[in-house]
Amino acid sequence: ITVNTGGSNATSIDIMSVTVHGTKGSTDSHNICALAGKNGTNSRTFTDPVDVGEITSIEIENIGIDDWYPNYVVVTGPSDTEMIYGGRWISDNKKVTLKDTDNVIQLDIKTSSDFSSGTDDIVKITLYDYAKHSAVLLDATEIHPAFNAFEKGDDTTLYIYAPNNFGKVDSINISLSSAGILTPGGDWKVENITATHVSGNNRGFSKTLMTDTWIDG
Repeated sequence: ITVNTGGSNATSIDIMSVTVHGTKGSTDSHNICALAGKNGTNSRTFTDPVDVGEITSIEIENIGIDDWYPNYVVVTGPSDTEMIYGGRWISDNKKVTLKDTDNVIQLDIKTSSDFSSGTDDIVKITLYDYAKHSAVLLDATEIHPAFNAFEKGDDTTLYIYAPNNFGKVDSINISLSSAGILTPGGDWKVENITATHVSGNNRGFSKTLMTDTWIDG
């Protein structure tokens, strides 16, 4: 199991377990809390009497008080290797199944290198498909890899889970709000934002949604 967790605010030190499901069966539940509690990519190996065959999904149980945001989980078994994307919060005391067919969109975001392009605001991102179905990320700063997110010249990748009825991504809405009295808000200049379907029915579809744009705080 190799886990890639979102930014420092997206980690968890709770009891975390995973069950792997496949075409031939399922494993027992195995503890992976050490992987969820570290920012970045971490791996571990466990043994299980079942060869699940082709991997189709993983069931993750989070027991405790922390929420967790996995970007993706790579599962390698005797017969198959599968990258299963998360791109969503797994709340405390919840059990969530992540499937290899889930609709997950990768956002590649580049902040301009122009003077005063960065922002300290809370960044809310909403994606829309052609039918105006939406996928929402309430606070992109929480899952950004850097503690000081979206500064001048910043280049980052984020993942967003979309509902099953979400089609090909068509447009984006970004709103900024002040993070607090000690971190006054300001405008943000985006060099470019590209969205790519990395999982689901539209896997491989990519579209540039924004270029060289100032966003008002």
